[in-house]
Amino acid sequence: MKAFIAAMILFAALVGVAFFSSCKLTSMANALAKEAEELSEVADEQRKEASRAVAKRWEESRFLFSLTINHNEIDALESTLARLSTTANIEDGDDFLIAAAELTAALTHIRDLCAVSIDNIL
Repeated sequence: MKAFIAAMILFAALVGVAFFSSCKLTSMANALAKEAEELSEVADEQRKEASRAVAKRWEESRFLFSLTINHNEIDALESTLARLSTTANIEDGDDFLIAAAELTAALTHIRDLCAVSIDNIL
């Protein structure tokens, strides 16, 4: 009986940690997606700083996302971040807006992957 209770306590602790980390990753992805959405409203002269800020914020949270998300998703997101930075540096407004929209879509997709839902459980 003691072994069963210990196993149940361990299981409850693991489920609790998984739920907490899922909530934390979802909130981080929401914040990043919101920042990416705001990139389309940034003035031309501030695009370099804004894209650097989003890239820096991603680098700060990359490790946590890499623990739970497929690396193909992370590589695609980082490719989009690189394209965003490049278009900000060459001051190509239309391509910058396209890259910002792609980044928003990628971060929204990652947020959906981290969320606790029936689709993710099954």
